[in-house]
Amino acid sequence: MDLEYDVQTTQSKPPAVKNILLNLAQKIFAQNVSEMDKVLTKAPENEVVASLPLQMLLFFNIIFYPFWLTSTLLMLVLKYYYLAYEVRVVLVALISIFSFIEVVRLYLGYVGNLSEKIPELAGFVLVTILPQFPLLMCLLGLRIFLIMPLDYAMSSILAIMQVSELAVSIYTVRLMTQRQETKFHIEQFIDLERLELDQEFAELPGCENLAKSPNNPHPRRRHNETET
Repeated sequence: MDLEYDVQTTQSKPPAVKNILLNLAQKIFAQNVSEMDKVLTKAPENEVVASLPLQMLLFFNIIFYPFWLTSTLLMLVLKYYYLAYEVRVVLVALISIFSFIEVVRLYLGYVGNLSEKIPELAGFVLVTILPQFPLLMCLLGLRIFLIMPLDYAMSSILAIMQVSELAVSIYTVRLMTQRQETKFHIEQFIDLERLELDQEFAELPGCENLAKSPNNPHPRRRHNETET
């Protein structure tokens, strides 16, 4: 009996590690929402489709990017005088273009996912496909740049992050598009229902002017007020 009681008590206790990890993930990656917001998000048109995995990938990418840039610049300084003049110009241009566009790419992904904005998130997908990933492959695979072991390691990690972000962001854009389509159909249905209600009260005697009034969104309520 004591053994069964101990098993039941251990099963009834929630795992402390799991709760700690869930609370930590909610504080870092998720926004604080009230209970009313949680109730409102149950409606189809208010469903939250922002991707937590994408937000985590972007978070780690933002943290990793300064280390990648620092290591790349350090390797550039070490091998600069061993490169031909033309290769120096091309390599500096590639690093400069990639570094600037990477900041814009991370901003578009962060804002587009949190705010659930399809244009920003679609721009994040397009910028990732072209030119960021091809530029990263050039920095990683062209031997004329005298690629160092540290370059291989850091650029490989960044490439894995970009591929993962691209896959998750494409899926998130599809979900957002479907949600917007559902919301559009719901709004059209509500507008059609209001139009039928206006036509119904327009046919009643003495309610023609009430239905046509622009300041009368609810003709039934206005008609009841006139009768009282």
